Amino acid sequence: MKNLMPWLVFFVHTMMYVSVVIVLISGVFMMDRPIIFFNVVTFPQPLSSVDMTGLFGRIHTPACGVLAALITLHVVAVIKHQLSGQSIIKRMFS
Repeated sequence: MKNLMPWLVFFVHTMMYVSVVIVLISGVFMMDRPIIFFNVVTFPQPLSSVDMTGLFGRIHTPACGVLAALITLHVVAVIKHQLSGQSIIKRMFS
């Protein structure tokens, strides 16, 4: 089991990064109007095809769910380690 844990940690972290990328990319490509960034910069709508924006919208929603689940798992793991006496947070910042 101890040999499995480093691989599992690496896998979950990698999946979090992949999920963030998928959420960001699909979020931009699903836009059906220009993207206004803090009322300062406006980007044109990346795709004009309704079918393509719909496809990215269908990818975006479950990707957000997966990302939320992975973040929840990550927070639960940090709390578990903190409660068991392994100071993960201290190790992160040292």
